[in-house]
Amino acid sequence: DLPSNKLWVSDEMYSIYGVKKKDPPDVREFVDKVHEDDKERIIKVWGALGENTQNPRMEYRICLADGNIRHISASWVISFDEFGVANRATGYVQDVTERVEAEEERKAISNELILRNQVLEEFSYSVSHNLRSPLANILGLCDMIERKMKEGKLDLVPVKMLADSSKRLDSILRDLNTLLNYDKKLNVLKTPLQLDDIA
Repeated sequence: DLPSNKLWVSDEMYSIYGVKKKDPPDVREFVDKVHEDDKERIIKVWGALGENTQNPRMEYRICLADGNIRHISASWVISFDEFGVANRATGYVQDVTERVEAEEERKAISNELILRNQVLEEFSYSVSHNLRSPLANILGLCDMIERKMKEGKLDLVPVKMLADSSKRLDSILRDLNTLLNYDKKLNVLKTPLQLDDIA
């Protein structure tokens, strides 16, 4: 009741907030449960209920006695008297923690997929631009050594060049292995999520 600021609270709301039932209800007990980062916003909305200029829906967090944080969705309808003055606000609250956590899980999965894609792009780039060059050198040097052996003119220069290219190839393969190991670290253990249940 807006003129008297009198409040009626359902048993479900007492249960959601973890507040002991009282008659009349103590508004401060419910406000005290609101997360500190959301409290100022809640108080501002509560004080402007009768203005009918704000969005009649909001979400915020509450902190329970056991330390758990719950996400709450609240909506309300304002009633007016015959003079157009707001006289009653009928509100509804719902615990939407599971939905919010599922959305956060989806975002985390999406971000992980983006990161994995970036890792795969780096891997592809390394293979295309770094791995081909020493391989081409090794194949060319092998062909040169084969020709010189047939001509009986083999010296240590192409052998040394072959060793250098092999070392470069080994270094690239080590880098690729590091990249793949980093990708494995992203595969952290997650709780199975049935998206159909929350869609």
